Amino acid sequence: MGLECDRATDGDIALTGEIDLSQTQHVTLRVAFGNYWQRAINTLFQALLVPFDKQAERFEEQWKRTDSSRRPLECFSFDGESLYRASHGLLLAHEDKTFQGAIVASIAIPWGEAKDDEAGVGGYHLVWTRDLVQSALGLLASGNTETPFRALIYLAASQKDDGSFAPEFWLSGEPFGRGIQFDEVAFPILLAHRLLAEGVLKDVDPLCDRLARRGIFGSPRSDVPAGTMGRGEWLFSVDNRGGDRGTDLCG
Repeated sequence: MGLECDRATDGDIALTGEIDLSQTQHVTLRVAFGNYWQRAINTLFQALLVPFDKQAERFEEQWKRTDSSRRPLECFSFDGESLYRASHGLLLAHEDKTFQGAIVASIAIPWGEAKDDEAGVGGYHLVWTRDLVQSALGLLASGNTETPFRALIYLAASQKDDGSFAPEFWLSGEPFGRGIQFDEVAFPILLAHRLLAEGVLKDVDPLCDRLARRGIFGSPRSDVPAGTMGRGEWLFSVDNRGGDRGTDLCG
């Protein structure tokens, strides 16, 4: 426990500590992070300005407010909605706090025992278009319309000029790979359609004919049979909520 380092370059950071409990059973641990030493210290002391009880009360209030739009399923549940509430909260926790609407595929990294940090760069910590839409649709089914709407706006900002989407990308919207996957292009249209049906969007102007007619051959994924992979273009207005519903997609 005597080894001390003031920096960890080109490596992982491992933090260990030893607490002497012989004098007291009450311990307060304060941890802060930052790109710079001053930022971490400032974050720590700013947090200490608010008593812990107040922080905990605010944290609980925020989650209750977020959970207020959730549709009740008690009459269909056998566990008092415990699994439902946990699943709803877990999906919400996967939305980035800086880039609104960016829902990553997973906070955890599968196969951690077989992949180191370099081999696991990206992966499920990325925003996968397919996983984002499925998470957004799950939240929409629970009665949450704000998060799926933010997800659609995020996708619109990350859309390519030809109307397609990268299969996965960083939170900033920068593509991680070059492949094109049919479902990654089609899923955002399904999300827009569901938001339209819920009255969240006023109008959607899709160009689904391009999705049907324009394609590439071969499969960029090992788990998808080789064949025609499509890509398409679609446009929508996201600045007009409510009102009349537009025409059916691909109708």
